[in-house]
Amino acid sequence: MLYKLRLRLTLWFVSLSILLYLILSILFILVFNHLLTDLLNEELRGLLREIRPSIVYIDNKPTLKTWASVAKSFSVKLLATIQLYGADGKLLEEYGPSGAKGLYKGVINFRPKQDLPSILSYYRDLEINDKYCGFLQIQLSTKTRDDALNRLTWTIAIIAPFLLAGLGITGYFFSATAIEPTEKSFQVLRQFMADAGHELTTPLTVIQASIETIENGQSTNNMDPEIISVMLRSITRMSDLARDLMLLAKMEIPQLVLEMKPVSLANVLKIIYLDFKESFEQKRINFNLTINTEKSILAHEESIRALINNLLQNALRYTDNGGSVSLSLEEKNNHIILKVKDTGIGIPKENIPYIFNRFYRVEKSRSRAQGGSGLGLAIVKAVCEAHNALIKVDSDINIGTTFTVSFAIIT
Repeated sequence: MLYKLRLRLTLWFVSLSILLYLILSILFILVFNHLLTDLLNEELRGLLREIRPSIVYIDNKPTLKTWASVAKSFSVKLLATIQLYGADGKLLEEYGPSGAKGLYKGVINFRPKQDLPSILSYYRDLEINDKYCGFLQIQLSTKTRDDALNRLTWTIAIIAPFLLAGLGITGYFFSATAIEPTEKSFQVLRQFMADAGHELTTPLTVIQASIETIENGQSTNNMDPEIISVMLRSITRMSDLARDLMLLAKMEIPQLVLEMKPVSLANVLKIIYLDFKESFEQKRINFNLTINTEKSILAHEESIRALINNLLQNALRYTDNGGSVSLSLEEKNNHIILKVKDTGIGIPKENIPYIFNRFYRVEKSRSRAQGGSGLGLAIVKAVCEAHNALIKVDSDINIGTTFTVSFAIIT
């Protein structure tokens, strides 16, 4: 699938590049043709200005015989056709290559021979004593211009296949970079589906086994309480997983705009502290709350609660009996710093970059036995990103872990 996507991207890139190349080439040829034609016109006007003073009028008829004899004595080869016409429009004299007979201005397709190019013609009326007596016309072959245009066109056509090949190779390699995020997304999706399926398999298997036990002779009136307990735990685990998946999906929807409002982190922490206090006492873990600021942040309160709950659940889960967990809040550099510090089992340094991935577990067997959906820290990261907050993790094996989250204070 990704290979086909890569080929399609390459094809689109090459097609659009060739289309742009063709459009630019046509525009360049048109501009080049216009510039060359202007140069030829300027050359014709220059010849008119040069030759016109050499015209002699005999009996009110223009003649260039004197000029022609001088030019011939200097062996000057005329590239332009020079024509003199009388007042009646008849050709009186012509010098240089054979040209078109008649009055013309602009480009004409006069071809005395089949292989000759078109001609650019220009003329000026002649007067003597304010009386019209004919006109001077100069015609110049467009062969130079046409040859230049032909060479340019052939050059563009010859370059095109090499350009096509170069664009194809370049596009194919660059398309790999373009689809890299898509490929990573597919990999994450495949990994997520595999992990989610694995997480759901265990509780479903337990529930299925429990139901089969019931079907194999157990009466609902004499049902073993342990079976009910196992089923309830499995259902709770599935419910927690579904809840966390929905929360994570909600946090990562780009179109979702969270309703941000001033939130007092101090008030939120006081409530959460009371919620967790009994759980920590049951495990004989010393649980401390320290609040050194009452300032507020702009936040989505439900998401902030989820962030703190998940950090505390991790601390409770991975801190052994007799340990300690501290929850603190302080102000520093116009930011509110939230810290959750425990004396738990710690996280190996090489695993820290991956702990925010969905379903990632440092010690899979122990983590699964401790419970949890494996999405807690992924939710923490998503909440931080939604609030432009920075999160930092410091951990040492058998010493403990500290999560530090920095929120900007409302200004």
